[in-house]
Amino acid sequence: FFFIKIIEEFDKPGKSLLMVRARNDLGDEVFAFQEVRVQYPVVKVTLMPNPAVERELCDVLVSITGSGDVSVVMDFGDGFQETFSSTDLDIITDTSSNLYLPKHSFVVQHKYDLKGHYQVKVNVSNHVSWAGDEVMVEVGEGIGNVTLEILSWFREQESSYVVPLSDPLVVRATVSKGDNLTFTWDFSEYLDGGTTDQYEF
Repeated sequence: FFFIKIIEEFDKPGKSLLMVRARNDLGDEVFAFQEVRVQYPVVKVTLMPNPAVERELCDVLVSITGSGDVSVVMDFGDGFQETFSSTDLDIITDTSSNLYLPKHSFVVQHKYDLKGHYQVKVNVSNHVSWAGDEVMVEVGEGIGNVTLEILSWFREQESSYVVPLSDPLVVRATVSKGDNLTFTWDFSEYLDGGTTDQYEF
């Protein structure tokens, strides 16, 4: 019984067929074959979520350094977990990267029912390695109906408001729901020309 150990390093992924031949002085010869599948390791994973609005799809970009042939487990932080394989995903490979390890990315979508903060976690693995990342996603309240009221003295004529020239115009905007709002007022829509005024609050 003989045991021989040989260390071989592969320089690119793919399938390789290994063969060993044993022979003796009597002309006896025996072969053995073994297929080996070589994969890049999963070295790094990064999560990058877009701003999210409750009850609307939220995009989360997953970037991988290393293998693109992977399994993905995502925990969205709201009690929902999903498992994907690379065949289920539309993976984009960064062909401009001149690094030893390739870079890949894909987008996963999820809908949150309630506003709040959610800890999103991902685990990306293949047969030789794994890596993970986690990030906090803030889900905000969507903007409801916006109404605009003219509070200055006016006359209504054919669904239009008539106000005196050079008098201040007082208006009020009301939003039925939403948070962290910015209001931009634009008074530039003059049919006959005029001064453009914009205000942001």
